[in-house]
Amino acid sequence: MTRPRSLLTTIVAGLLLVIVGYIALWFYEANRVRAEVARFIEARAAHGMAIRSETLEIGGFPFRLEADFGKLVVDGLPYAQPAHIEAPTLVARARPWRPDEWRFVAAKGFTLELTLGNGAKTVTAVGDARGRAVAEAGDPGGLILEIDAHELSFGTGGSASTVHHASLHLAVPSKPPEDHTTPSLTFVAVVDRAMLPSDIEPQDSLVDRLMVNGVIEGPVPEMPLLAALTAWRAGGGAVELRQVAMHWGAVDVIGDGTLTLDANLQPEAAFTGSIRGWDALLDDFVQAGSLTAAEANYDRLGLGLLTHVASDGKSELRAPITLQNEQIYLGPVKLAKLPPISW
Repeated sequence: MTRPRSLLTTIVAGLLLVIVGYIALWFYEANRVRAEVARFIEARAAHGMAIRSETLEIGGFPFRLEADFGKLVVDGLPYAQPAHIEAPTLVARARPWRPDEWRFVAAKGFTLELTLGNGAKTVTAVGDARGRAVAEAGDPGGLILEIDAHELSFGTGGSASTVHHASLHLAVPSKPPEDHTTPSLTFVAVVDRAMLPSDIEPQDSLVDRLMVNGVIEGPVPEMPLLAALTAWRAGGGAVELRQVAMHWGAVDVIGDGTLTLDANLQPEAAFTGSIRGWDALLDDFVQAGSLTAAEANYDRLGLGLLTHVASDGKSELRAPITLQNEQIYLGPVKLAKLPPISW
């Protein structure tokens, strides 16, 4: 009888030790989260970024860590000091045994205000946002950030755009880039049902879906945006777009290419890709007044020479797509005029 009682006592004692150890782990991680948040806020303040939370309550015991920031306000951002962010609610959650992976929810969305170089204010409003952040091992370690948002609107002055859904995946390498041949950021962006601003031709165009997968190459120094972009361009920085896929009404585009900045820090791009439904674009430009009917017929004749029948029997155009001097060209044909960017 002694041996079974001794075994039972050992099992109970072992379970108690596990429970006590887990409780100690939970409180240790909760205190560490408070300390890390405080250190982060203090470190960013040294770079002109003021972060204020209504409260910081750590709960979720026993199976999760839940950091409730209440209302979060941020003034100043890397590369953009005249910036203001407000999130009515922000909650971040993690498992005590996975303190390197956090999921966050801004159930009431957030607003972002940026003041551009010409003094104009750009306002972005997001209906709701949620995502995930994973810190990779190492010092410094890499970072993976995923954001999923619904019902976005953004614009400057009378020019406005809306997006039904957008997602963003960012991967920051643990080692900062040494030159323009190494990546400083890898990204995948997906946009669903985006209404273009009225000053982009043809007007009132709805982009059903846009996916961009690429890499920003070259170091981008943390300084005011204009100076950072100037330094990045001077160092040979570029954005390598590994894949761009767009469904725009009757038009489907798939391609890849390179994006850079010109001397005025306006985007320049060169792509190779295949386009289906390109002839519908010409009709849109005629309706928008960008092309005359005669010009459209001339362009249709020229682009038709670059068109072939794909394996599925559909007509497909393979031609270079370029962005230069605020104009988008398909081969020799001007597709759209873009408004200049004021940094």
